[in-house]
Amino acid sequence: MSTDPYIRSSEPLYPDGDIFIILLNSQKSFIAGYQLSSQVCRVASATFAELIDAASTTQDGQKIVRLSDCVDSESDAFRCIFSVLHHRDTEAYRYLPAQDLLQVSKVNSILECDKALAPWISLWFQEVCREITEVSQQKTEKLGMLLSSAIAFKAEEESRKLRDFAVHNLPIDFPEIWRKNQTLRHLLENESFRGLHDDVVKLLTRVFESIHSFDGVLESRNQVYPTDRKLCPQCGRRHPGTAKKCHPCHEVKLCSEVCSKPHRVGEYLRILAIKRLWPPAILRQNDASISCILKRVSRMSLDIPHQCGGGTKCPLLVHINGLPSKV
Repeated sequence: MSTDPYIRSSEPLYPDGDIFIILLNSQKSFIAGYQLSSQVCRVASATFAELIDAASTTQDGQKIVRLSDCVDSESDAFRCIFSVLHHRDTEAYRYLPAQDLLQVSKVNSILECDKALAPWISLWFQEVCREITEVSQQKTEKLGMLLSSAIAFKAEEESRKLRDFAVHNLPIDFPEIWRKNQTLRHLLENESFRGLHDDVVKLLTRVFESIHSFDGVLESRNQVYPTDRKLCPQCGRRHPGTAKKCHPCHEVKLCSEVCSKPHRVGEYLRILAIKRLWPPAILRQNDASISCILKRVSRMSLDIPHQCGGGTKCPLLVHINGLPSKV
């Protein structure tokens, strides 16, 4: 057994391995160590092979690669890379949060195992993208970490896919958010993502123009239908059809409400506001990405707070139900 304390403290990710990777901080203190197969590491990348060739050899014939100036936060990323290369703990690494993935991509820039990790890189990106589409919470920084990871991994094909994904999932003010984040601000100058903000603005503008347009049956049909509601002529409040009085203003002469063209336009704007699609300033909010807007449009057609004698032929319902296909 080796007397080297670093070797004794190393984790045997490959128990029969002939090489030890030792992580040291700037003071040359031990952070972590891993026992690996030199054959696997050589195949993983030419850079890795060069590190092995330059490594010192113990009396037992084992090689030791010492990586200096590491930090504690990098040890998990190194372990992730070494584990998947040696097919160890693969289930534990099938999903990486965006922040962990960014750390792995940065550590990989030392080892340059891009090609060997390619299937894993694709899987990691897919999993985070799936999470982003399923969760409605703020995701601008998480998406930025994904794009930054793609650059560090030199994954050109994944970068192209992520760019298209970003156009549909970034809010219009994402440059301001990235600019405040020291880790992400470099993305604003990266050639691969040049024009990304313009693409987001153009697509959001086009979608909102479709949503806010009255073109079609909402504009062209003038039919008037009865409703089961009453209106107060004094304050404009709506009441059920059985109401006898507007209690807030004591008005007893209530008018029957009808579904007319002007009424439908007003109703449409009211429903848009309920679904957070109006006023146009909603476009500036940090969760107003294309994917979020389309979800709101889809939900709007599932629950339309409007009933009149026109039934499903009411121009308002026809317009709203046809909206998803327009946007």
